[in-house]
Amino acid sequence: QAISLPSVYANVELIANTIGNLEIKLYKEYEGSVEEVKGDKRTLLLNDEPNDFMTGDELKKAMVRDYLLEGACYVYIEGQGIKADKQLHYIPTDKINLLFTPGVILKEVTLLLEGIPYDISHFMICTKNSINGVEGRGIVAECNDILKQALDNMDYTTRTMSNGGVKRGVLQSTRRLTADAIAELKKAWKRLYEKNNDCIVHIIQGLLKDIITF
Repeated sequence: QAISLPSVYANVELIANTIGNLEIKLYKEYEGSVEEVKGDKRTLLLNDEPNDFMTGDELKKAMVRDYLLEGACYVYIEGQGIKADKQLHYIPTDKINLLFTPGVILKEVTLLLEGIPYDISHFMICTKNSINGVEGRGIVAECNDILKQALDNMDYTTRTMSNGGVKRGVLQSTRRLTADAIAELKKAWKRLYEKNNDCIVHIIQGLLKDIITF
């Protein structure tokens, strides 16, 4: 839902596109100088062909979007270390579950992917505002209240515009209504227009002596 807000979408897309288009390079230190490593399969996976379905730009964009919104992104690595020469597979955060062993200092983490356990070392993980290195807090968690307010405002504006603006109506009675009668009228009106609470109603009783708004 957060990404449906124009301001959130525009900024996340700007950052994701900027980073997604960057070329990742690999360097090594050799005899006191730093040299670029060319022709390495790992840079090919990150920049061009991570797997059979995504481009390098798409992989990096997906990672950045999850990083910003969810606070973490996960990529499964086929192979280990310098032998990671097969494929990189982007994993959506909602497919990931983490199991921690008891203990504050010495602990182990098992990653569950659709219920199947995997060694954490088989994944490339980037986290934001993390306290354990494998999960983080993104915009959705850090700014939940302000995002909810923005979504509510957008929903209200959409409903108001679709209804042609705030409706204002007048109900007139020939005689004074009792408190119970007014309460029942309010309940009936709420049931009738429960999906549209943008109405302003005035009850005029008698000869304009009492005006009740609800």
